[in-house]
Amino acid sequence: MQRFFTAVFTAIVFLLPAFSEDMGTEAVFDAVLSEELTYPQASERLEELASADDLTVSLRARYFHSVLAKYAGEESVSRQIIQTCVDDIAVSQIAGPELTPEQQTDFYLLTGDIYNQMAQNLRGFNALSYARKAKNSFETALVHDPENAWAALGLSLYLFHAPGIAGGSREVAMGMLKELAGSAEHEPQLRYMIHLWLFITARETGDTALERKGRTVIDEMYPDNMIRRGIVARYEK
Repeated sequence: MQRFFTAVFTAIVFLLPAFSEDMGTEAVFDAVLSEELTYPQASERLEELASADDLTVSLRARYFHSVLAKYAGEESVSRQIIQTCVDDIAVSQIAGPELTPEQQTDFYLLTGDIYNQMAQNLRGFNALSYARKAKNSFETALVHDPENAWAALGLSLYLFHAPGIAGGSREVAMGMLKELAGSAEHEPQLRYMIHLWLFITARETGDTALERKGRTVIDEMYPDNMIRRGIVARYEK
């Protein structure tokens, strides 16, 4: 069971929606992909964003910081940061009816990411509880915005790695991934993440044609970065 939660966390750690602030979380993400920022530099900027009064901005920055910390070998730092996110979500009223559908979508997508990482940090019933919360968050995001590709990617990867008892289905997941990869309208970060996971899931299922398709795109877009080294390398051993 723990292998499942680890796989789900690995699959969804970088599903960050677009963020428009100058050098906000989205910009930091792009700079990490292109190797323009080192981990210490990215951490410094994310700590600044984490102090924002806007809870969604703060949560997004902390979530991404926790992910980078994990891949930098700072496991305890990663766990501490994600715990603060979960604590703040629990006492917030951010997903109230006064938010627009777009804001609701962003919030549920973000909580899905956070709950998945929290599930990876736990075991047994507690881990399963947070994994289910993550699935519910992705599904709710799609209710608010059925065309949201980030939420569809998050849900597809959950379905791919989850056992049947937890609602998983590799057949459904691969269908969703292929549909996402077939669109030419995605922004670069999303396109990269779709093909990164097309490569990985196709490798696990033995689909060499899809594996080559995914590998070709990620090699062309961002040949080397800490995300690639932290995720793809384990599948190339």
